[in-house]
Amino acid sequence: MAARVKRLGYGNQATDGASPFWLSSSLEISALEQVEFLRRLWRGELGFARVDMHRLPNHIYNCYFIATKG
Repeated sequence: MAARVKRLGYGNQATDGASPFWLSSSLEISALEQVEFLRRLWRGELGFARVDMHRLPNHIYNCYFIATKG
């Protein structure tokens, strides 16, 4: 996973700490970096398969629904 975070250029790319690293590491991303990441994602510049990109909106909606109803 650390290699993927680095390949995507996500934030400071820090994946240190216990697993899962996104809960306990020093991984950080600024608001501007997040917007730029989402722009690259939207434009298909991150190398994800087209089929996965078509699934993404539904996945985001499901995560939001679970988080807000939890």
